[in-house]
Amino acid sequence: MKKKICLVLILFLIILLLCGCFNYSDIEDTVVVSGLAVDMCDDGQYKVTAEIMSAGSDNEVAVETEQKSEYGFTVFEAIENLKNSSGKSFNFRHCQVIFISEQISNDGISDIIDFAFHYSGFRLSMVLTVISGNDAASVFECEKLLYDTVSYGVFDMMKQDQIANSKCPSAQIYMCLNSLENKGKEMIIPMISVEEQEGEGKEYRFTGMSIYIDDVQTGTLSVEQSQLFMIFMGKTMNGELTYNFDENYASFEIKDLSVSREVEENLSVFDLNIDMIISVRQLPEGVDVSDDEQRTKLEEELSARIKEEINDLFLYVRDTYGSDIFGLGNQIYHVNPSAWAEISDEWKELFKDVELNIDVSCKINDAGRSSKNIVPNRR
Repeated sequence: MKKKICLVLILFLIILLLCGCFNYSDIEDTVVVSGLAVDMCDDGQYKVTAEIMSAGSDNEVAVETEQKSEYGFTVFEAIENLKNSSGKSFNFRHCQVIFISEQISNDGISDIIDFAFHYSGFRLSMVLTVISGNDAASVFECEKLLYDTVSYGVFDMMKQDQIANSKCPSAQIYMCLNSLENKGKEMIIPMISVEEQEGEGKEYRFTGMSIYIDDVQTGTLSVEQSQLFMIFMGKTMNGELTYNFDENYASFEIKDLSVSREVEENLSVFDLNIDMIISVRQLPEGVDVSDDEQRTKLEEELSARIKEEINDLFLYVRDTYGSDIFGLGNQIYHVNPSAWAEISDEWKELFKDVELNIDVSCKINDAGRSSKNIVPNRR
């Protein structure tokens, strides 16, 4: 009797193991999305365009892309219409970027962030990007030079910039959501433009960043201002600095950056200390950094210039846009939560009167292969 019971149990387990997945999809019925573009139509509907990847034809080892668009009064409805019209299951797990038109950015992007957060098919690590001046879908018209898809090319461009140049801020979904839910740190999103190159088609390039109050774009910063912002926030790695010294340009590379901030007791004055270790990449003519006096003079001039530029950036953002992209309110929250609870509702107005004391120290620790400019003096 026991043998029969054991046999029945074994057969039952085998039957369970032979069952297929209840919600499986054949690969032929699934399309992989590398990026999405979201635009707004005149009738108030969203236009969502998906960049879809597929295997190359004729047994080629390649990836082909196509775009498909649908409409809806919510982003979710537009995506559902994409699925229904194509008869395919859409896989968003490889989707890297959501491109947003500047029109939507100016009107408010909370609906897009809210959808991306609630939609289980999306990853919260996806990056938001604003397309400057054009429809968001226009980015898919650009040439795919080194990549199989435009979306992957843009994503890697921003990722590489953060490693090599540190001018492009990151704007992953979860970071934008955190800025919206917490007062004291406004949202920032990188911007790219789509430009027509004569005889070469359209190309995309990083043009700075958009800054927000809540979810509405209130202004933009240039590439140069974006780099200064990254230095302010202590997020620069291997960034490059180029300055003009008496009609001679010189370039330096940031090798180490230390940024500390303190808030004074009145909560309206902040002390910003920036210490930079830099390497020489191109010297101005006639400068020899092996000479202590010349090196010190160059370090002091660099420190003064960076201090002035960062102060100008802070005043420009504060006075023109009133957006605390620097997270000064968030710093008050961390050092004095009780005081922040009293002023958090008024911080947008209080920020307009915040003052910043800046101290910058640049030290040269590496002159490359030579401590002198190798071009002979032709004057």
